[in-house]
Amino acid sequence: MSINEPMLPRRFSLPGEDDDGGSAYQYGRTGSQHGVPLLGEDEFHAIDVRSHGNNGIEIPFNGDPFNGIISHLSAQCHDNPAKKGLVSISGNSINPNYTATLPHVLQKDWTGFWCSANEPNSYITIDFLEHRVKLTHYTLKSYNASSEWRHMKSWVIEGSNGTSWKEIHRIKRGNYLNGPYKVATFPVRNAAFYQTIRIKMIGPNHYGDYNLFLMGLEFFGVLE
Repeated sequence: MSINEPMLPRRFSLPGEDDDGGSAYQYGRTGSQHGVPLLGEDEFHAIDVRSHGNNGIEIPFNGDPFNGIISHLSAQCHDNPAKKGLVSISGNSINPNYTATLPHVLQKDWTGFWCSANEPNSYITIDFLEHRVKLTHYTLKSYNASSEWRHMKSWVIEGSNGTSWKEIHRIKRGNYLNGPYKVATFPVRNAAFYQTIRIKMIGPNHYGDYNLFLMGLEFFGVLE
């Protein structure tokens, strides 16, 4: 059976499972690709101030979940930054077709999704190559499947400068992405500068296996 065929029985989360990842901005309603952010109008339409300081370009989160560092690099190269060599993206794709589609998760208007192999510690890695980033927020977007299917539930965000990985943020048994086209932006505290960022599952998804499905992502903070 193809991984895309929603024919398997649902598996529900156990009662009392909650996350320990802190607050997050969540957007829209289940089933909507373009929901209205759950923010005040003034905050959502805040001016996008990107200052150039001694430590790089500040790209803050101002309410738009996909107007961050990836969007900034896309504007610089007028294309997907992975296709133009500004970043490198990799993951444990389920097959070569999904390896080819993985760069599309960096496109805010993409309507497809990426899928990892069904194995523990499934991941996506973004290498900023000539740059480093200091995160203040990040955004994830779920794929088009009903709740309690293969949506991310427990994961960590990690950073590396080539030797070891340092944990930046953790969500344990979170319900933020449990539904179609769910978008959530998470605050990050006290992150350092890293060349490479990794999103790694640390437990099963809402269905109960280890496929990592993702439709989009974005980062906010400082780019140097």
